[in-house]
Amino acid sequence: MAIIGGLNFLWGLTAVWKPIIFNVDSTTVFGSYNSWGWATMVWGIALILVAGGLLAGNTFARFLSIAMIAVSMIGTAVILVAFPVWGVVTLAIGLGALWALTLGWPDELLSD
Repeated sequence: MAIIGGLNFLWGLTAVWKPIIFNVDSTTVFGSYNSWGWATMVWGIALILVAGGLLAGNTFARFLSIAMIAVSMIGTAVILVAFPVWGVVTLAIGLGALWALTLGWPDELLSD
């Protein structure tokens, strides 16, 4: 979860500081690169904060994480055509996180 948040933060930071990297088909990203970059950075920070709740063993953070990762994966699917390697890597990390949150959660943490 923290890795996904960190990648989103770096992705947004790149969009704010070096938008020339994102100079692909103009229909790929809606809005300005600056606003999209800041929104992605805020989303990354939110993912990192929820990851802290996961490390503390908070059950609410687990369910919130599942929802947030699903939203992140949908966002990644939108850019998959423009950035296939980045998209596949982040989707794979997201799938691994979803697996860990759904099937890999220790039983003793569910008894809270």
